[in-house]
Amino acid sequence: MRNEDFWDLTRPATFKNLTEELISKAEKELNLQLPKQLTELLKIKNGGTTNNIILHSENKIVWVDGWYEINELYGINDENSNDLGILSTSYLTAEWELPEKQVIITGNGNWWITLDYRISLQEPTVNWIEPEAERDIVIAKNFTEFINNLSINQKEEILDIDTNGMITIWEDFLNEDELKELSIKELNFVNERRKEKGLPEIKKNCP
Repeated sequence: MRNEDFWDLTRPATFKNLTEELISKAEKELNLQLPKQLTELLKIKNGGTTNNIILHSENKIVWVDGWYEINELYGINDENSNDLGILSTSYLTAEWELPEKQVIITGNGNWWITLDYRISLQEPTVNWIEPEAERDIVIAKNFTEFINNLSINQKEEILDIDTNGMITIWEDFLNEDELKELSIKELNFVNERRKEKGLPEIKKNCP
C-alpha cells in the first residue's frame, strides 16, 4: 500500500505537522529509533482517521474472517496535547500492564497494535496484544510488512469487537428494523457511521 492511500485526508490530523525535530525528540524520549516508513507516513498526516484500512491475517483465532478494520493510527504527540499518541506509550503500558519495550501505534484497551522491540532495537516486529485474553501475537516481522498487509476496505463494513475478541459484523443483511434490535452500544456505533454518510439516525425499539 502507498503511504498516500493510507489516510482519510478529508479529516484533520490529531497533532500538528511532524518535523524532523519532533521525530528526534520522540526517539530520544522513547530511547529507540522509529521505523522510517512510519515517520514518513506520519509526515503526511500526524495521526488520525485512516482511509477505511483493513489488516489481512491468516490468524483465524483472533480474526475469524481473516481481517480486521484499523480506523486510526497514533501520531507523535507533544506535552501540550491531551490526545493519545505514540508518546502515550509509557502511560498506556502501565495502565494496561502491557509487555515492556513496546511502542503503541493504535488500540482501544481491549486490544493494541504495537511496535515490539523486545527482540531487536533496530527492527521491531508489529504485534497484536490483548491483555485480558493474554494474546501477544506477531502480525508482521517489521513495519513495512505490516503496511504491505493492509488494503482499503471498499465495502465499508461495520465492525466491532466483543469481550472475547471475536469480530461482530453488521452489513447489508441487516435491515432497519433489525438494526433497531441491536444493543445501545452497537446501535450508537451504527449511528456514528450513518451520520458520517449523511443518513438519518436509527432509534432503538423500546421494550
